[in-house]
Amino acid sequence: MLYYLAIVMFFFGILLKKNKIISIGFFVYLWILFGWSYGNADYVVHLRRFNDYRELGSQTEFLYEKLMQLFNFLGFSYQGFLILFSLLILCSYFLFAKRNTKEINFVFAFYLVFPFCMDVTMFRYTLAFSIVLFGIDALLRQPEHFKLIFITSIVIASMIHLAAFFAIFLIIPFVVKQKYFYIGTALILLIGIVAHNFVVRISTMASNISFLHIGTKISIALAAAGDTYTSATFHNYVEKIIISFVIFMLISNLILYWTRQLEPFNSEAIIKIKIMIQLNVASLLIIPLLTLNADLFRLQLSLIFPNIVAFSQFYRISNLNRPSRENNKIMISLRSVILILLTTAYVVINLYSWVLRSANLNVVLRPLFEHNLLVN
Repeated sequence: MLYYLAIVMFFFGILLKKNKIISIGFFVYLWILFGWSYGNADYVVHLRRFNDYRELGSQTEFLYEKLMQLFNFLGFSYQGFLILFSLLILCSYFLFAKRNTKEINFVFAFYLVFPFCMDVTMFRYTLAFSIVLFGIDALLRQPEHFKLIFITSIVIASMIHLAAFFAIFLIIPFVVKQKYFYIGTALILLIGIVAHNFVVRISTMASNISFLHIGTKISIALAAAGDTYTSATFHNYVEKIIISFVIFMLISNLILYWTRQLEPFNSEAIIKIKIMIQLNVASLLIIPLLTLNADLFRLQLSLIFPNIVAFSQFYRISNLNRPSRENNKIMISLRSVILILLTTAYVVINLYSWVLRSANLNVVLRPLFEHNLLVN
């Protein structure tokens, strides 16, 4: 039933893009999928961390440890904890979308396709990123002291999941001149990838010098730093990140071109898509660090949501510039149809890259719809 409902919600979100009942329906549906989920790849890890927080407290970030202590004291089960905090996460996501677009249903139709399934599985990181979203909102809207707001959100989020700290790279475009930013990012990426290949080659060569055990030591160090790290893992993640980035850049630059044609004086829409381009470029600085910990790819997954929000800006503009028809509530221009198809391609290709072509199909996507305490 949940599979069929997802398809229905997707098409309602595209066609009835401003219907408040559909927006409420999306919120409730996503909360049911998230809060009452179980059996995904990380569920047992989160469950054990919550139940055995005394023994595992030293392995957990400070704020998340205190939250587990508090809710254990209040008598919550892990499932109750998940239900409550998934509600807070979705509130953060909906608030971000509401503050930055009027096309709420459009955003959550595509978010449901991807990366929602990964966000449910990566619950603790998603909770941390829901706080980072307040910082990204500040970067997009740029109120007074927006840099301080962003840094504060990073500090709080990193006390829930340390990987959220690396979202600090997103502020670089705001503290470095634009021409230096793009050149510097390209150089760092080039150096990082070359350094990675050099370390892997040296470790392979050194492994043949048995009496020194150099290669073995390097391999152990890399494995310890990145769990099940391998060179194949690194290149696999880099491939996925680059594919997603290229598609995003194609869509966002097409939107910039169209927006300048339809609404050349709409600085807000143009500024926001330009900022998202800068944030996505800055996020590529994570790539060299994947050598140390492959789990840092999560930043790229999390940025897909604000990217969709940015795409929705043009969806609104293209329809505003179409002649109105009193008896036609569903008014979609040709460019809007193209945008829908391109955004669909963006989320589906990411879904295929990160989930469908890997073991994640059975431990991320299927549990989302098949393992639900409220429905199944």
